[in-house]
Formats: sequence, structure tokens, C-alpha cells
Amino acid sequence: MNATASTTEYYTNFAKAGAIAGIIVVIMYFLSKITALPEGLYYGLHVFQGPVMVFSWMGMYAFFRLQGASVVLTTAVVFGIVSAISRMMFLVVQLNNLIFIGEYKDAAAPGLRESWNNILKGVFTVQNGLNITSDIFLDLAIILFGAVCWSDRRMGKMFAVSAFVAGGLHLVFKAYTFPKPPATAGLFDAGPVAAMWPLFAAVWILRDLYRKKHTI
Repeated sequence: MNATASTTEYYTNFAKAGAIAGIIVVIMYFLSKITALPEGLYYGLHVFQGPVMVFSWMGMYAFFRLQGASVVLTTAVVFGIVSAISRMMFLVVQLNNLIFIGEYKDAAAPGLRESWNNILKGVFTVQNGLNITSDIFLDLAIILFGAVCWSDRRMGKMFAVSAFVAGGLHLVFKAYTFPKPPATAGLFDAGPVAAMWPLFAAVWILRDLYRKKHTI
């Protein structure tokens, strides 16, 4: 196998694995919204979203890298990885705060519980800052990957436009209601819409790679 064929196989396999990871992380995202899960599973779904998300962005980079490198593509994957790391920081801090403060609040006298609630509100500002940071990089990554899709015949302009809408809408809402989340400010929460774009992209990538394998 020559170097070119070996490199193509490497990026193809990486893209497949990354696409599967992309599907898994979106499933983890929506499952983590279910509070009635067993404690260990609930924590795991939150904590490990970050590493799985990093791998999924790297896989998406590998898929587009098969058609060549570009500054936009490299920037997109870097922003995606920063978003994933920031999200992991946000979720770990959130869980740690809820567990730590919850234990003391439950043990406190009824008169002190209001004080603990006020402390928790103050702590939430840190979590919210990490969440906003993660979302900004996520939206920018989606928009940049959309720009890559625009000139990639395998994905097409449909994916490009949907990326601009999903990432752009979420970014505008976040900026408009800052520092409050859009849902708290009475606006539509476009977060799930933005989260669905990488899922559809991952499914499409797997479909494209599967079809290519069976047409060679």
C-alpha cells in the first residue's frame, strides 16, 4: 500500500470512528437531561461528554481532510475541541457544586437553607460563564464547518445553510440575552437545534463513507 492510499485509509477510518462518536455524544447529551437516571449513569453521561465530543470533532476534521486541508477547516476543529473541553469543565464544575452544596444544604437548619440557596446562585455564575464559553465556540465551529460544507460536494450547500442557521441562531440568542441564558430571558433555547447539526452531519458522513466503500 502506497503512502497516499495509507493516508486515505487512515483518515477514512478516523472519520468513521469520529462520526460514531458524534452520534453517541448527542445521545449522551439528551439522555443527560433525564434526572431519574441512576446516579452513576447520570454523572457519567455528564462527565464523559467532553472526551467523546473531542474525538467526534477530530473525526469530522478527518472526513473533510480527505478533500484537502484549509485554514477554515483547521480553525473549525480547534474551535470544536475548545468547545468540548469547555463543556466538560462546565459539567464537572456544575456536578461538583450541586453535590457539595446540596450535602450541606440538606444538613443545615431550615433557617440557613435560604443562605445556601443564595450561595448556590452565586456559584451558578461561574458555571454559566463556562457554559457560554462552550456554546460560543460550538456555534463558531458549526458555522465554520458549514463554510467547509459549502464547497464540499459530499455534503453540499444544504448542510452549509443548516449550519449557518443552527450555529448563527444560537450564537445571536446567546449574545442578545448575555449574561442570562436565552431560556431564562424568555427566548427560545436554540441549544438543542445547534446540538442536532453535528448529529445529522455524523449520520451523513457515515452514509457517504459506507456508500463509497460499496461502490469501489
